[in-house]
Amino acid sequence: LIIWACFSLSIAVVVRILYQVYCHRNFEECRIRLTADRNLFREMFSFAGWNMFGSIAWMLRDQGLNMLLNMFWGPVVNAARGVAIQVSNAVSGFVGNFNTAINPQITKSYAAKDIENMESLSLRASKFSFFLLYCIALPLILNIDFILGVWLTEVPEYTSIFVILILTDSLIGAMLNTPFITSLMATGRIKSYQIVVSVIIMMIVPVSYVCLRMGMSPAIVYYVTIVITFVAGLIRFLFCTRQIGYKWSGLIQRVFFPIIGVVSLTLCPMLF
Repeated sequence: LIIWACFSLSIAVVVRILYQVYCHRNFEECRIRLTADRNLFREMFSFAGWNMFGSIAWMLRDQGLNMLLNMFWGPVVNAARGVAIQVSNAVSGFVGNFNTAINPQITKSYAAKDIENMESLSLRASKFSFFLLYCIALPLILNIDFILGVWLTEVPEYTSIFVILILTDSLIGAMLNTPFITSLMATGRIKSYQIVVSVIIMMIVPVSYVCLRMGMSPAIVYYVTIVITFVAGLIRFLFCTRQIGYKWSGLIQRVFFPIIGVVSLTLCPMLF
């Protein structure tokens, strides 16, 4: 385990160095120069600070759920969550590569003040991210017991339902998170957005605590997560409409309707 951790650290360091070398050679603005622009520093630290606040909210959500499951249900359920997270990370990584390609185009469109193209790119990225993840998640969801049985000798209790619910949460996140986060980041005005959305995300932990305290199944924490992830996504898009000029009609017609149609035509017949 220690050797694995050392290799993981080495990979992160090498990748970081390669990024820096490439950028230093290809982009003049990435070369170190001493400067004393206080306004620039103030803007950068403000942006980084509010962005860190959002990152802390996501960290509290993930680690908070670990603590709650351990408090109420013990390490066996935590093991089930660990397996489910592994499956989700492996699947979601595929979509991450797609977003890596599309995000710079969204930022570039904002810099060029081409809001119409920016909105179009964001909506297409939202829809295609969902479909890419759905293509992998659907077979897993429908055959999860068989797949876990092949992968693991002993499958911890609740692993199957955890995987299904975490993948569902990932699908909602693929639809409502990354493209619109990138859009808001491009504006540089993230204080109000980070405060509101981060507080909503952090509510997952106290709401889940209340539900577990009432004696509900451990799966309830993921039902709570799914609902709050969806609400946070809608609030995030609301900020996009106010700060950038996105339209609700575009999200409904170009993202929600196609997704509902495809899911209805695939999931319902297969379940039947």
